[in-house]
Amino acid sequence: MTVKLSISVPDDVAAYLQSQGNASAAVTEAVRKVLPEARRTRQRAAAQAYGE
Repeated sequence: MTVKLSISVPDDVAAYLQSQGNASAAVTEAVRKVLPEARRTRQRAAAQAYGE
């Protein structure tokens, strides 16, 4: 499943995405690179909130 989003990005990011053949694929690849750490951060925060 996919979801269409409308986002605002800085000029340099917009220029990069416009130069890509598939901007959605470029964004997906970049976000997937940071997802594992973001998940670990959320998990640590949840564990701390419940007193580990």
